[in-house]
Amino acid sequence: MLSVGTISIARATPTPFSRHIVFIIMENNPLSGITSTTASYMHSLASTYANSTNYVGPVSSSWSPSLPNYIGLTSGSTQGITNDNGPSSNPVRAVNIIDKFDIAGIPFKFYMENMPSNCYTSDSGGYYVHHNPIPYYTDTNATSACSTLDLPAGSTTCPLGATSFSDITTCDSTLINDLNTTSSTPSFMWLTPNHCNDMHDCSSPSCSSPSSTCVGVGDTYLSYLIPSILTTKTFEQDPLATVIINFDEPSSGTYGTTAVYFTVAGPGAKLHYASPPSNKYTHLNLLKTWESNWGLGCMVAANDCSVSTMTEFFIPSVGLSVSLSTIYQPFSPDGSILTMTNRTILTVTSINSFAGPVTVTISPYDGNPLGGPVAQFTSSGTNQENFTLTSNGHVSDTIAVYSCRATPAGTHVLTVTLTIGAPATLTTFTDIVSGTYYKYTCPLAPSP
Repeated sequence: MLSVGTISIARATPTPFSRHIVFIIMENNPLSGITSTTASYMHSLASTYANSTNYVGPVSSSWSPSLPNYIGLTSGSTQGITNDNGPSSNPVRAVNIIDKFDIAGIPFKFYMENMPSNCYTSDSGGYYVHHNPIPYYTDTNATSACSTLDLPAGSTTCPLGATSFSDITTCDSTLINDLNTTSSTPSFMWLTPNHCNDMHDCSSPSCSSPSSTCVGVGDTYLSYLIPSILTTKTFEQDPLATVIINFDEPSSGTYGTTAVYFTVAGPGAKLHYASPPSNKYTHLNLLKTWESNWGLGCMVAANDCSVSTMTEFFIPSVGLSVSLSTIYQPFSPDGSILTMTNRTILTVTSINSFAGPVTVTISPYDGNPLGGPVAQFTSSGTNQENFTLTSNGHVSDTIAVYSCRATPAGTHVLTVTLTIGAPATLTTFTDIVSGTYYKYTCPLAPSP
């Protein structure tokens, strides 16, 4: 009687082109208001890293005032909202990025300056609830995340107009601490500054955007916040980490055509890069970029599903994908034959014109089926394969997973590491071995 062993791949984790993203959303100013005179730090940051010359933010005039932009950025549609009222007046029953992150198992947090407690649903001091999208969603994933992952960024004593690194410690200690705890740093971090730090309005100095005075306050704030982020352990250790800064709306000009500031900074951003004006982007393109980065899938057919990603702002890198498959084969009657039970296609893809050699390694691997299934590339016959990628091209190879009667039943996690000079990207897939029979050993296994 044959004993049947099964190895089935239970999941695969896609490789993002930016493993850690900090997103900071500012308020109510057009790109024309961010100049070397009004915002010297932001102007310099954009010149140093990657910036868009035609990111218009809102898709059209229907994306006004602020709240529709926050909802659109997180659900692919304004959901018919045309005001800045609170969650009780604008409950949103729609699929959103919180659902997508939760389903995909992508760690995330939303950080709100001056918010009194988690998921606070009304204005308080420097906190405006309509700048916080999570409390508006009513589905189970979002309401659960709101209570635990929608957090005060720091202390409620955060100044309305931060002017020092000490102020950043007060305003954003939770965010900075999370970025310094690399074992648990979320992959996606959204930061909403208080209503003065984000340039919306301030009492001292008195201003309401669009305003060069408010721009100056926000520029000073960012001149301390961004260096604080870029010097955290996450940004020092992750070569693909990025911080993205944009504005919700221009509050002047024509919505859908008036550009707002958009910059990608950090080790994962291109240096000294400005996209051509012909490359027009909206909030939907940014949402699509997040969806693509983590393989989340899109949400609204005519909106985020129909636009391009914004990968041009990120450095050339390499993506890994695993095409899942399962093959069931019986072991030989005498238990002496090592039997392949699974073939999986691994594809390595060039992102942003990367070209050059890469090495992919599967681990653990010791050639001993007593300790788990043996995984190897069919081309090399070992657990390591060397590829040469052409610009924007891709290469594939088959991973063969072997088992035998002596392979212990259970779950086996195999990690695929891609190396470009130094370890650059990781992906994992899970093999479940069941129905194996322990009486016999295999030729590759040492005698018991």
